[in-house]
Amino acid sequence: FADRLKMFTDFIETYHRFPLSNGGELEASLQRWCKNALSGALNASEDEIRTLNSVIEHFYNRLNYPKNAFEADFLSKCEDYKTFILENHCLPSQTNGEDLYWWIKRSKYSMNSFTDKRRLYFLDLLSYISSFGFKV
Repeated sequence: FADRLKMFTDFIETYHRFPLSNGGELEASLQRWCKNALSGALNASEDEIRTLNSVIEHFYNRLNYPKNAFEADFLSKCEDYKTFILENHCLPSQTNGEDLYWWIKRSKYSMNSFTDKRRLYFLDLLSYISSFGFKV
């Protein structure tokens, strides 16, 4: 258990997100291990499960690392949007950065329905945008 926990923690620290089931072989294995440990499918002591839960609490609730593919993809789009602003000194438009332009429109419309970290990531992006004097 301790070796897998270390691998799990190292993965999260390296990639700043939780392992995903559709990742590589090691990543999918770590995701399954975590799921099995939390569901009781593994023989793990209460202390080991408590330690795993504290790792999850630290990375997900305190550091706000993405826990699933939806959050990871969304955070990646937020980072792409920030990069676009830094490189172009403007917001994406229908003629320049069309995919990001439509993504932020859809996201802004759907923001109130986000129940996971996507809402936090989006609010951070909006704050970032407004720090440059732009408005979406």
